[in-house]
Amino acid sequence: SHILQQNFADEGARVQVQCADGFDALKALLPPPPRRALILIDPPYEDKQDYRRVISALNEGLKRFANGIYAIWYPQLQRAEAKQLPEQLKRLPVKSWLHVALSIQAPGIGGFGMHGSGMFIINPPWTLYSTLQTLMPYLLAQLAQDEHAKFTLEQYESNQTRDVVMRQTSLGLKGVSAEFAPSIVVAYEPVWAIGTGVTATPQQAQEMHAFIREVLTKIHGDLVAKATRILY
Repeated sequence: SHILQQNFADEGARVQVQCADGFDALKALLPPPPRRALILIDPPYEDKQDYRRVISALNEGLKRFANGIYAIWYPQLQRAEAKQLPEQLKRLPVKSWLHVALSIQAPGIGGFGMHGSGMFIINPPWTLYSTLQTLMPYLLAQLAQDEHAKFTLEQYESNQTRDVVMRQTSLGLKGVSAEFAPSIVVAYEPVWAIGTGVTATPQQAQEMHAFIREVLTKIHGDLVAKATRILY
C-alpha cells in the first residue's frame, strides 16, 4: 500500500489507498456515492479459499450495487478451482457478462505453472466485445508460445433491454389511433449512453430500430410501422 500511496500522492482527496482485506472492505464501500463505479477484483489466488471468496464477495456486492461494473481477473491453471471459476461466475444472477481469456501455451507438464489468464466482466460496456474481437487475434499472434495458444471471447445479455423498449413504446402509444401514428417520432437512446460519452455502434442502433418497428407493427400494422420516424 505504501507504493500505491506514493503513486497517487498528487491525486489528493480523489484517491484513497487503504491497507485492508479487499473482500471484507468491499462491503463497506458499496454502493459508491456516484452510483457508478468499476470494481476490480484481483486476488493472488495463492490460497484456494480465494476462489470461494470471489463468488461470495460478488453475491454480496451485487445485492448492494447491482449496476456496477465488476472485473474479475483469474489465472489459467491446472488447479480445479481455477477451471471451475468461470462457470461459477456465469451462474451469478446478472443481466450481462463478458468473458475473455488468453492461453499463450499448452499447460505445463505435471500441471504446474500458469499458461494464461482471463477476465470476467459483469455489466460490461457495450462496445467492449466488438473491441476485443479485433484485439484478441492480435494479442494471440504476438504472445503465442506454441501451437496450443488460443483465446476465448464470449458474452451474455438478457432480453431486458428489449422488454423495457417494448413496454415503454406500447405505453407511449396507448390510445393513439393509427390515423395519427405516422406523425409521431419515436426517439431512442440506451440508458448506458446517457451522460457517459459512449455511443452505440451503427449495428446496435440498426438492430434496435428494427425491433422498435416490429413493436409498431404489432400495434398499428406494417404500413404505419414503416412510415413512423425513429431517431437515435
